[in-house]
Amino acid sequence: MSNCRVNSSRKTGSSIVRSSIITADNVRQEVPEYGTFVDAEIAKLGRNHPFVRTQYFCEEIDSEGGMFPPARQALMRGTHEPWDSPPSMSLRLS
Repeated sequence: MSNCRVNSSRKTGSSIVRSSIITADNVRQEVPEYGTFVDAEIAKLGRNHPFVRTQYFCEEIDSEGGMFPPARQALMRGTHEPWDSPPSMSLRLS
């Protein structure tokens, strides 16, 4: 369960749910330098990157297949022949 969901489900002594979800868009209004930083992260990773979505915009990604949906898994598959064992590495000290 994400922090967003946990925070939104906490209750105080009354039956009123009290929570605040602060995203990068909220913070950039008060701290423009933070907005510049987040813009650079988005430029580097992309707005749909799981880190950007969860850390800066408090978005859940569970409903979309988690961290490794089929399209992302396809990007991780290589075109090389599978190895029976890892390549041997030798280290020679003189």
